[in-house]
Amino acid sequence: MTQTIQSPEEAVALVRAHLRKDIDQTEAAINAMSNDILTVDDVEHRQVFSMAEQRANIEQLKGRLRSLRTALARTGDEEFGWCDECGDAIGVQRLLSVPTTRLCIACARRREDQFART
Repeated sequence: MTQTIQSPEEAVALVRAHLRKDIDQTEAAINAMSNDILTVDDVEHRQVFSMAEQRANIEQLKGRLRSLRTALARTGDEEFGWCDECGDAIGVQRLLSVPTTRLCIACARRREDQFART
């Protein structure tokens, strides 16, 4: 079911709800992975690589969590939802898909093209 958004405030509220859900899911994943590492009875039978890989995954999730929390805090700013490069509005669907973005799709594509050429 597609929700019709009537105002910028509704869009921000929708993005906030999405961010909060994503934060909760990321925190749960971190906790589950951390508990798995901590509850290993016999560390000798675990491969060191596997544990290091799991710790790296936890650190990656922690980085995502920081980004999500920053984006959630930014939803209170007047600039939230506006592209840092061109100043145009960032589409609600883009904000829901990539809530940490600070660029509209056109500027993001332009930036990717520039990096691809270098």
